[in-house]
Amino acid sequence: MYSHSHVIRCITVPLIALSVLTGCSKSANSKSKACSETSKLQFIVDNQALDFSHSREIEIRDPEIDGASAIETFTLDRCIEADLNGDSLTEQVAIIALSGAGSGTFYHVAATLQKPDSLFPVPGEFIGDRVDIQDLQIQKTDKAPSSSANIVVSLYTHGKETSMADKPNVFITREFTIRGDHLTEVLASPSKEKH
Repeated sequence: MYSHSHVIRCITVPLIALSVLTGCSKSANSKSKACSETSKLQFIVDNQALDFSHSREIEIRDPEIDGASAIETFTLDRCIEADLNGDSLTEQVAIIALSGAGSGTFYHVAATLQKPDSLFPVPGEFIGDRVDIQDLQIQKTDKAPSSSANIVVSLYTHGKETSMADKPNVFITREFTIRGDHLTEVLASPSKEKH
């Protein structure tokens, strides 16, 4: 965890880049769409409050550590929006990659709920190290409340005998819901190895 003395430096990227977020597909039973260029994209990942409203990358430097290892880079990999909880307000869901904090690239799913007068970022959940994200969707659930939705992440990860240096080769689907103020995993699909 970082203290308030950390310096946050945002790398400026034209707003047009936000409209080119990859992998933002629509689901047949969802009304999700790519996050708007004008959306306030605020998330919490790894205990860090992040604002991607003007940039797809945020670098955080720990002034107590020297060298390149002192910088962690948070990258907005993809973002979609839809009503997650049936309140007729648009929420955002994102995949955020964290690099520079070790040898891997650590992917998280995070969400921000819309309240009538404010945003409420829900702490993100770790989904894998050096994974290959295939899709991010918001899907309506069959359970009560009928207006709720789940977050579905499809990805390739490393098999038990696959080196982290190799390409991920096991396809899985992870499903999350928001309970209270936390993301909770509700389903992880059986893995299917890619040959």
